[in-house]
Amino acid sequence: MYRSSSFKDNRGLSLLELIVVIAIMAVLIGAAGFGLSLLVGTEARQAVYKMEAQLNDTKTGTLTKAGEDLVVRYIDVSSNVDDWALKGVDKSGYYADKCLYTIVMNAPGSNMKQQYSDKHEYSYIGAKKVNIDVFLSSGQTKIDSSNAIRIRFKRDSGEIEDVEVGSVNAADEFTASSSGKIDRIEFTAGLRKYVIKFTPLTGQFSISTS
Repeated sequence: MYRSSSFKDNRGLSLLELIVVIAIMAVLIGAAGFGLSLLVGTEARQAVYKMEAQLNDTKTGTLTKAGEDLVVRYIDVSSNVDDWALKGVDKSGYYADKCLYTIVMNAPGSNMKQQYSDKHEYSYIGAKKVNIDVFLSSGQTKIDSSNAIRIRFKRDSGEIEDVEVGSVNAADEFTASSSGKIDRIEFTAGLRKYVIKFTPLTGQFSISTS
């Protein structure tokens, strides 16, 4: 009996053909995922170099001016968009919140002292997809909406003081809960990790990858 060729063409894929198709799909998906991971990893690279620039600027400011503190924090602007916009913060993410000092005089004849000014300078470091972990002698801390760190340099020597871990209130005031000698800060996104390694006694720091 005659059978049309279309009947034969309606057969499904053989087991071998199905295995080949699945293998090709797995390779394509893996390559796409790897590429996306590397793309995300570039954000960690950008963040670490922005952080390095802020550290250098803060150290220079401390040694040549009245003094500066660097608070590294996560800012979520969604609940207070207009107020943050007035401060120059237009998107959620990690920020370097540089707090500037001013020199004021006490009563006549007394020594000079340092006092916070109301000036804050916010510099964007990176998006939330970047994980920032800080390693101190007192333990490890992840910077997020609840945890921030404050970094200070000594005016006379450039040495890094004990880094403080704490929180920042609505008035941008930092309250410390613990402190310790800083060892490193890790920036991780996708498959990439960048590290800022510190030498507190000399105030030096350098970037490495892993």
